[in-house]
Amino acid sequence: MPMGARYLPITAYQADMVETSADPQTSDAYHLYFTLQLAFRISSGLSPRLLKTAFNKLVARHDSLRVRFVEHNQSWFAETLDEHPIGFQVNDLSGESSDVRKRSVAALAQTPIRAHEGPCFQMDLIRCGEEGDVLILRAHHAIMDGYGLIVLTEDLIKLLIRLPLQDGAMSHEDFVTRIEKLTRTNETEKQAFWMNRLLPLPQELRIGRVTRGFPPFWPKMMDKTICLNDIFLAEESRALEKISCSSGTSLYALIYVAFSEAICAIAEQSDVMICSWLGRHDAWTQRFVGCDNRMVQHIYRCSKRPLVEKAENANREIIDAISGQPSDIFLPGSPFMDVLKAEDRTLWRFQIHNTLPSARMKSSLFSKLLWSGVNEKLSIGPFFIEKLNFARDCESRFELSVFILQTPSGVNARLVADDRAFSLAELEQLQAKMRDILFN
Repeated sequence: MPMGARYLPITAYQADMVETSADPQTSDAYHLYFTLQLAFRISSGLSPRLLKTAFNKLVARHDSLRVRFVEHNQSWFAETLDEHPIGFQVNDLSGESSDVRKRSVAALAQTPIRAHEGPCFQMDLIRCGEEGDVLILRAHHAIMDGYGLIVLTEDLIKLLIRLPLQDGAMSHEDFVTRIEKLTRTNETEKQAFWMNRLLPLPQELRIGRVTRGFPPFWPKMMDKTICLNDIFLAEESRALEKISCSSGTSLYALIYVAFSEAICAIAEQSDVMICSWLGRHDAWTQRFVGCDNRMVQHIYRCSKRPLVEKAENANREIIDAISGQPSDIFLPGSPFMDVLKAEDRTLWRFQIHNTLPSARMKSSLFSKLLWSGVNEKLSIGPFFIEKLNFARDCESRFELSVFILQTPSGVNARLVADDRAFSLAELEQLQAKMRDILFN
């Protein structure tokens, strides 16, 4: 390990992301996808001085925001800097035309962060005159996840309206120490759990990239994706929630079943490996802005049982997966990944994911802001704030994904696919099959 008190170990997931970031063959889309971003239009009366003070308090409170990654003897480490390397940035465009300001805001919001270069967190203010300034926060996924972004946003707003912050923000070092200890606890049993659960591998599904002559999908190859938004009608969303409430089965499990069965039906095969992600469920991570990334894989086997019974079984398997985590079983060099490599297979084909930490957002003091979409101004204390959204060409690191959207107005989902793997017509076929499984 390099000499110096501020050089710290990183998690295996962080190391994998940073190594991929440093690979010159990694696509530009990868860097943009792994750049988390929040943009707000704010009152022009909210002074840069107040924002700079808030920024300085944020980076002092959360050392993950001051982390940079350094390589030594072919291994990566974290260095926690005493200060943020570039600080709060202000760009005054108040004298430019509205079109110039819009283009500049969009360009900055879409500027990727490369984890191996740093800094991994940046906060910029674009002065826009009377129409309101724009505040842009960007962070690489190696130092922050979606849950952490909510924690950061809450702390920022509290600082701006002078509310007290909760005690006990977790440091990068404390998190890594604890997560590595948990990973090594019962490591042999957890590896056996996953090997027994996932092997033998299901047959490779003959859909997507494999039928078009493209090599297996890997995240660093990420490129353009195609999307099918709001795949359920309003009445179908209500019906889905009614099924969930009456059966006590989660919406997640119902959509997971429909997605898995639809894939198998289109491929004319009986089982499929699906990736999902465990949300934070540990109290000790609730005020951690960093990245707590836990991948799990499931083998879904089709059956003729009723929908609710299949969803209940899926729920049990998803909950059971917690017992096998945290684990490095899905990272390069593990026994399971060696099996995949020997069979020229990849994990990165099919994914189901909750796009937002919805439970965390619902419990927030600022839940209305966090849920809000474009063109909805909200008053918070003495100023207004409006969340801005920017479309991206690449919205998934998997060949095919279903993203569950849980909002205050109901549940929906969107299908996202690598544009080399699927056509829009094929996504529509998958949508129709999912709806048929759920509602007929």
